[in-house]
Amino acid sequence: MNKTGKKELRKWDIIWSYMGQMVHYGVHILLTPIISVRLSSYELGLWYTFTSIFTLINFFDTGFSPLIMRNAAYCMGGARELLKEGITAQGKEEGAGCNYGLLKTLYKTARKLYGIMAAVFFALLIVAGIPYIQYITQSYFKEEYLVAWIIYTVGIALNIFMIFLPAFLKGVGAIAEVQRSYAIGRGLQLIFSIVGVFAGGGIVALACGFLLGTTLICVMTYIHYYRNVRRELQVARGEMTQRKVLGVLWFNAKKLGLVAVGRYMSTQGNIIICSTFLSLEVSACYGLTIQALQAMSSIAMIYLQAVVPSISSAKVEKNKEKEKKLFSTAIVIFWCTFGLASLALLFAVNPLLELIGSNTRLLELPILALATMGFFFQYNQICFSLYIGMGNEVPYMKGEFFSGAAVMLCSFLLVNYTQLGILGIVIAQGLIQACYNDWKWPLSVCRRLQLGLGDIGRIGMQGILDMIRRKG
Repeated sequence: MNKTGKKELRKWDIIWSYMGQMVHYGVHILLTPIISVRLSSYELGLWYTFTSIFTLINFFDTGFSPLIMRNAAYCMGGARELLKEGITAQGKEEGAGCNYGLLKTLYKTARKLYGIMAAVFFALLIVAGIPYIQYITQSYFKEEYLVAWIIYTVGIALNIFMIFLPAFLKGVGAIAEVQRSYAIGRGLQLIFSIVGVFAGGGIVALACGFLLGTTLICVMTYIHYYRNVRRELQVARGEMTQRKVLGVLWFNAKKLGLVAVGRYMSTQGNIIICSTFLSLEVSACYGLTIQALQAMSSIAMIYLQAVVPSISSAKVEKNKEKEKKLFSTAIVIFWCTFGLASLALLFAVNPLLELIGSNTRLLELPILALATMGFFFQYNQICFSLYIGMGNEVPYMKGEFFSGAAVMLCSFLLVNYTQLGILGIVIAQGLIQACYNDWKWPLSVCRRLQLGLGDIGRIGMQGILDMIRRKG
């Protein structure tokens, strides 16, 4: 743990961030074509329904986890108190170090909050989830589907209970350690799931693999906390009260929660529309495409996610030039990575799936290209809105929520009252986002930084070259 409060990004932070995220999404990208050989299309569609519900639950968490990470970074930067909006400057001389008392209260508040959330969601998923699974599988119901759902629900509850800890540890600078835990945990999940499915375990093996991977991540992150952070927090005298800290978190968490729901509705929510109004076979194709696009987008955002604590600390330090360089470099890396990954997705994935005999493919090329373009613009504006959020404000809440609701409504109407089918869903998602969010938040950030997109590109390329020279 960096006791000076500085958030300089380490080489291993970047390496493990990429490895952790690639393994995390590799669970879906690599697992799906492999298990599709042994699972029927409707079982694969059911598995995507499971993962869509898990994604929805995670989206509710995204109201708190980013705030926990950013506020932990503010404490590491020497912030005197946590505010509902904006950031306080360092409490002591420049570079004074971490405010452990404030960090202690933040940790205790987060731990209590997530314990309550885990209990509530577990009860909800058991009470409401079991009838829902029975309903969508009524024509081919098997008892093992309910067994798989219960195991999967336990994994979700465990994930909720401990998910605040990785966010907290990232905020205090343990980025490499957290990402290493995810790489190992999800890697073990991938191996166990493949072996289990080919051994005849079916969807139950997938659920057990998820629970096993989640458990390992929780154990590894807690061990790092216990060895490297717990002692400093134990001897520190808490500052602010848990009630005040919760009020600070809740002020923006409810907004980020609505943002998350809006983003869920515009992407994963459409998988539920597919499985409900089209078919599980179509849902499997669309679900595989969405998983691939989200994985590709998230991998492209890895560097930006890794520098969030650094940019947050730079804001506490009032270091505008450092903000510009870090953010511009991250955006250019996002653009380049997404572009290269898009070429592979469009021209290599379906031939590869056909080669291995997968029962499920990505969408047809014209529709896939349209969906890829829509995802680029959506995740591009998510990158820019993430920068806005680092200043402890959420002006993009209404735009994200109402756009997501509009996407689902238009998707429903186009699926039910036209012959467009899955194309209608892709059109609804891209067109509605382009009407506002896709241009609004990049323009807002450019004005805040007093930079044009060309300036961001120039500064970002220079930042990449600086990294290459430094590592060379």
